[in-house]
Amino acid sequence: MTENLLAAAWRIVAADAINVYHRRTPLGDLTLEWDVLTTPLPIRLFRGLLGIFAGRFAIDAAYRIPAAVSVAVGMYDPSDWPPLMGRLGEAYTVRRAWS
Repeated sequence: MTENLLAAAWRIVAADAINVYHRRTPLGDLTLEWDVLTTPLPIRLFRGLLGIFAGRFAIDAAYRIPAAVSVAVGMYDPSDWPPLMGRLGEAYTVRRAWS
């Protein structure tokens, strides 16, 4: 339970840090006039990766918090809450990201 809460807290902080960084830099200046085709490719790739990581961290945190709470109050066993996502280093395909 403690491990899930700590992991969820880390993921929330990481997702928030990514979002703050993204909005406080020139890369995060997303206006309605932002044109994908005129933005250099490395910046587009960087923005995409930031979005992927922030989304992954937020989804995983949203899963871990109810898991920890339901185990803490005795509703479920820890075995009823397997990890939602695999290791980030092994997520080089969509199938491996969710296993």
